[in-house]
Amino acid sequence: MGMFKSKAEKELDRKMKIKKTISGMNKFVSQIEAKKSKLIEQASLAKLKGIDSQYNLAVQGLKIALAQQKRVETMLLNFEITSQLKDISAMTQGFFESMSIFSKELSTDTKGKDLYKVQQQFERAMLKSSMQTEKLETFLDSTESLFENLSVDSNSVTDSEIEKLIETQASNMTDDLDVQIEEKLKSLDSKQTL
Repeated sequence: MGMFKSKAEKELDRKMKIKKTISGMNKFVSQIEAKKSKLIEQASLAKLKGIDSQYNLAVQGLKIALAQQKRVETMLLNFEITSQLKDISAMTQGFFESMSIFSKELSTDTKGKDLYKVQQQFERAMLKSSMQTEKLETFLDSTESLFENLSVDSNSVTDSEIEKLIETQASNMTDDLDVQIEEKLKSLDSKQTL
């Protein structure tokens, strides 16, 4: 590519960056899900074994993972909405540009003064739309740096949320253990009757 990019190339670059960012955020959410499941399993196992230090460590890790997940999901939603607003703004600008061209063609065809006023109104509307697009682009640029400065607040996850996740996992582990014990007893009973 040359030193200067065309408007279409810049738009393609913008869309590629947006797609890459969204993909990266979705990948991060998937990774957090896996870590969260492992931490829940570890906390449940520690609780069943009565190892308080391991349980507390797993709970702290789970709080951090949940806070990060909430933060990234919020950022992802904000990013997608902002991107859609940018697309809508560009579409609106395109509409006004087309209407301005249409107005110019009508005014040259009819030479009417009323159509000239319509043209001026469309041009003003197009200018306002263009200004809004520039403001939106500035906003998008500034939010990128804001997202980088976000810190994880593990206090945004309540202890009751953590406890509920762990209790569910511990209950499932206990149920699985009960099933295994029952199968062993049946196996022993069948061997004794032979």
